[in-house]
Amino acid sequence: MSHKFFAKIDRYLNLRHSERYEPRSPIVLNRQIFQISKIRRRRTLVAWLNLARP
Repeated sequence: MSHKFFAKIDRYLNLRHSERYEPRSPIVLNRQIFQISKIRRRRTLVAWLNLARP
C-alpha cells in the first residue's frame, strides 16, 4: 500500500468525478485533488486501523 498506489486511485476517482464538469485551470484542479486525496487517505487509514483492532 504505497503512496503511489493511493495516488493512482485518487487520480482515477478524480478523473471519473471531474468528467461531468468543465475543465478548470490545472493548478486549481491539482490543489482540489490533493485536498480530496488527503481526506480520503485519512479516512482509509482510520478504517484500516479500526479493522485491525480486535
